[in-house]
Amino acid sequence: MDRRPWTEHDFIAGDPCLDFLNTIGDTGKTRTQEHLVDAQALDDWALARGLISPDEAPASSSRELAAVLTMREGLHALFASIARGEANALAWEVVRGDLAAALAVSQLAKPSPAMLTAPRLPERLALAALALLHDGRVARLKECGRCSWLFLDQSKARRRRWCRTEVCGNRARVERHYRKRHGPEPP
Repeated sequence: MDRRPWTEHDFIAGDPCLDFLNTIGDTGKTRTQEHLVDAQALDDWALARGLISPDEAPASSSRELAAVLTMREGLHALFASIARGEANALAWEVVRGDLAAALAVSQLAKPSPAMLTAPRLPERLALAALALLHDGRVARLKECGRCSWLFLDQSKARRRRWCRTEVCGNRARVERHYRKRHGPEPP
C-alpha cells in the first residue's frame, strides 16, 4: 500500500476541499497515483487537515471511502472546469446530490460568523465544496500548469502557475531547457 504520512506539502491548495481533490495525482495531468488507499488513510488525511479532531472516533468504512472517492472525482471535474473558465453542467449534476444531502444533515456550528458542520466526514467535505462555490475565493481558482492539482492563487498579481514551484515549476523549467538544447521530443 502507498500509505505515507501527510505533510504540509499535501496541503498547498488554500482550501480543505481543494486539498481533498489533490489527494490523487502524479507529475502529469493523469490522476493515477492514489493517496487515499484505504479508510485509515482517509481518516489520517482528515485529521492532518483538521476536518476531524483527535478526540473524534472517525473510523471511516470502506463503503464510505468508495463514496468519498466518487464524490472527489465529480468535484474535481467541476472545479477543474471552473478553473479553466468553462461551464460543466454534467459535473454539476454529478455532485449536486452530494451537496444537497450534506446540506440536509448539516448543523449550525457557530452562529457568528455562521459556519455549518456535519456529523460525518463525507458531508463535511461536501459542505467545504459548497462553501468554496459560494465565496469570492473561487475567482482565484487555478489548475497547476503541469499536474492536475487545484489551488487558490493568493498572489497579488494572480500569476501563480504551479501547485508547488519546487516540484512542478522545476520540472517545467527542466523540460523547457531540454527542448531548447535538443529540440522537440520525437513523436
